[in-house]
Amino acid sequence: MEWYYALEGRQAGPVDENELKNLAIMGVVQPDTLVWRNGFDNWQPAKHAAPAVFSGIGAGSANTSFSTPAVLPEAPLPATAAPHRAPREIMLWQKVVAGVFSVVLIIGLVGMLAPSGMRGGLSFLQYKMIASTGFVLVALAAGAHTFRYHHWVFAAMVLCWLGDYYLGVGQFISGLVAFLLGHVALIVAFLQFEINKSWCVYGLIAAVVIGLTAVFLLMPHIPASERIPVIMYTLVIAGMVGVAAGAWAVEASSLVLAGAVLFYFSDLCVAIQRYLDTAFRVSYVGLPMYYAGVLLLALSVFTYHERLED
Repeated sequence: MEWYYALEGRQAGPVDENELKNLAIMGVVQPDTLVWRNGFDNWQPAKHAAPAVFSGIGAGSANTSFSTPAVLPEAPLPATAAPHRAPREIMLWQKVVAGVFSVVLIIGLVGMLAPSGMRGGLSFLQYKMIASTGFVLVALAAGAHTFRYHHWVFAAMVLCWLGDYYLGVGQFISGLVAFLLGHVALIVAFLQFEINKSWCVYGLIAAVVIGLTAVFLLMPHIPASERIPVIMYTLVIAGMVGVAAGAWAVEASSLVLAGAVLFYFSDLCVAIQRYLDTAFRVSYVGLPMYYAGVLLLALSVFTYHERLED
């Protein structure tokens, strides 16, 4: 794998990962130095793009003698390298459009929670898809086409939209698979951040314990054909929470952790509503948690962009 790095305002390289690590030891490449390799859409700080090269480098290493971080290369890149594409400023119109689509989501949510006689001729499923389309468009307006984190969050939003549709038309397993893939996409998105392994483990353990306890209590009510898929799904959403906690502990926005946790508990509410005959409509709690969670995750695209610009 070949790396390019910024040096005194110009592109340098290519070098392999061992050479890049040696440059980090010597202080030529620092955590804030911008680097690029094949597969990247943009130049990224080395601490995010290649954190492994800094492992084992102590505070007293030679790289501490360099205090000026590398700047973004200004010279044109050769044809063999990727074109430089700096993070684009978040435009006011993007925030306005995201706000409008957030209102669309809220309108859809209110329609779902309203009594059937007050829905203005639209069905529960129609309001549900309006709300779900809202969070997909929020992610798109926030810049879901720009960075790899954005790509994976947007993919997750689309998969959640599909999951909402399948569950709405009674295709439970199809909906479960769509949501499971959505959670996997979120895990990949969160892995674009630097991860605190301890917090990741703490979050994972807490989510696994809570999730499997809920599954154990619901097990007598879960059809045999759905038990294995439900257990697998529970482990995946627990993993999503764990990775979100690890990312938040280092650099991810609070929107990431809050969105992941709300999404997680909304899934537990779905399970309770599906497998238990309760007098209380759990959807009154689960639906607001779900849509709040996915909306926060869609909006986290803004915060990821701002983090790169900082």
